[in-house]
Amino acid sequence: MKFPITAFAAILLSAGPAPAEVVIAEFMALNNETLEDEDGDASDWIELLNTSSVTVDLAGWSLSDKASDPRAWIFPSVSIAPGSRLLVYASGKDRSD
Repeated sequence: MKFPITAFAAILLSAGPAPAEVVIAEFMALNNETLEDEDGDASDWIELLNTSSVTVDLAGWSLSDKASDPRAWIFPSVSIAPGSRLLVYASGKDRSD
């Protein structure tokens, strides 16, 4: 699944008090050619990795490029299985599939 946001550097915040077991595994800022979204645009992207042994639902978690606005983009209900990755495009298109 791919979820777009507007960001160059990202802050990942948990919706609850538990420590985050989803981490930013990799990101690409100023993407010109590595990966393209469904429109063929080479937007910046963030790859999330679930390091836990259980499925994590990201509903209510958020990504942001500003410490002053840590909840700039809030995830809809989307789950990441243990050891799995989720690619988030920072395109500003604000849509999901």
